[in-house]
Amino acid sequence: MALVNPSRLSSQFIDPAHPERVDYLQGSWRSLEAIFRFSIFGAIILTFLSSELSLFLRNTFIIMVLSEIGVLLSSIMVAYGFSRFEFQAGGGFSSC
Repeated sequence: MALVNPSRLSSQFIDPAHPERVDYLQGSWRSLEAIFRFSIFGAIILTFLSSELSLFLRNTFIIMVLSEIGVLLSSIMVAYGFSRFEFQAGGGFSSC
């Protein structure tokens, strides 16, 4: 049952499987016992158990390795280029 119209005196509920069926509760809906209690630890465990975690970790590892190889190769090329340039002493450009 899903609470549709909460009120202090009477509340309206519907059945999600049969939305045309409407039930009324006389009294406060807060007095009802909760069926589902949310816990962050339980949500994390449920996520890890219901997902393909090994696939996600493998994809992350592949992207990480390829990006690190790209950074390493581009850094090597830039360092080689800087090693071949001769820089002026005193630095900067002259205005003459």
